[in-house]
Amino acid sequence: MAYSFLTLAKDVLEKENIPLSIEEIWETGKELGLLENLTSSGKTPIRTLSARIYVDIKIT
Repeated sequence: MAYSFLTLAKDVLEKENIPLSIEEIWETGKELGLLENLTSSGKTPIRTLSARIYVDIKIT
């Protein structure tokens, strides 16, 4: 299974166990070396992360 932005957010939030902003999730993911696992990239990956979380929350 591909490593997605949602998986990245889940892994970071589980590890930190505190509420984090999108920027904090991204920076923590970078510090943990998780960004290399992402199967997608682009010009604005933090915005993509934010959008994926928003859509996932809105759907559920």
